[in-house]
Amino acid sequence: MDKIRPIYIITGLMGSGKSTVANFFKLRHFEVLNMDEISKDIMLTDSDMKVALISAFGKYAINEDASYNIDYIKGVYFDPLFDTQREQFEHDLDIKIRDIFNKPNKYFDVEKEGVPLIMEIPSFNLNRFERLYHCFFTEIKYVINVSANYKDRMDRVHKRGLTDEEISNRNRLQTDYSYPQNQPDIVGDKFCNIDNVGSVEELYDNVTKLMEQPDFFDEKTKDKIFDDYMSTKPSYIRANMKCYVYYNSTGCGSCQCPCKSSDKHFEETVKSRLKVKDD
Repeated sequence: MDKIRPIYIITGLMGSGKSTVANFFKLRHFEVLNMDEISKDIMLTDSDMKVALISAFGKYAINEDASYNIDYIKGVYFDPLFDTQREQFEHDLDIKIRDIFNKPNKYFDVEKEGVPLIMEIPSFNLNRFERLYHCFFTEIKYVINVSANYKDRMDRVHKRGLTDEEISNRNRLQTDYSYPQNQPDIVGDKFCNIDNVGSVEELYDNVTKLMEQPDFFDEKTKDKIFDDYMSTKPSYIRANMKCYVYYNSTGCGSCQCPCKSSDKHFEETVKSRLKVKDD
C-alpha cells in the first residue's frame, strides 16, 4: 500500500504543546493518531511484544497473574542502565508499528487514499525517527515541530506527576528539532517550527497561518479532504454545497456559513435555504 495516505507529523519535546496542536486538527474533524498511545497499546496487546518486553526488561515486567507490571516497566524503560535493552525493544516495536501502515487495522482506515493522516509523535532520537519514517511506506508531507521555553515545558510536565529524575531520564532521549542542525533529513518534504509562547488561541492562529500556506495542502489534497468529509453528509448538502471548513482547510473561522462548528445547525441551515427534504 505504497503512499496511500499523506502523513502530517506533529512532534516536539515533552510539555511543548504538541497535543494542543493535535487537538486543533481534531476539532476540525481531521483524523489524528497519537502514536505514543498506539505504541503502548501494541506493547500491551501483542503477544510478540510481551515476549520482547520480558526479554528486554526481565521477568519482573510481568506479574504472577500474567498481567503487566506497569510501575516496574515505567521505572526501567527510561533508566540509563537499560538503554541497550530499550533500543532493542523499540526496534521490535517499530516493526509492529510499520505493519499497521500496510494492512487494515483497528487504529485508522488505510484505504482513504489521498486523505491526510495527522500523527502526533514524541520527539525521540533521530535514529528512531528515521527508522520509523522508512518503515511507513507512505508519504510524509509535513513535519510540524512545536517548541516552548524550558520553564513552561517543565511546569506542564511536573503537573503530570513525574519526578525530576523521571523527567531527566526522558529528556535525554529526546531531540530538540527547533535547532536546524537537528531537523530530520526527509528529502522533498517540509519542516516547520511553531513557537508555543503565548495563549492557546495564539498557538491556534499560528497553526492556521501554516495551513493557509499553499504548500501545506495542495488543491488535490484539499479536494480529498472535502470529498472525505462530505461523503458522510446528506445528498442535498453534497450536491449543493462545498463546506468552507474543508475546502479552504482553515477551520470554522473562515467559514461563511453562520452555523460555525455545529454540524446539525449546518444541515438545518442548508436545508432551509434550499427548501429540500431529507433523503
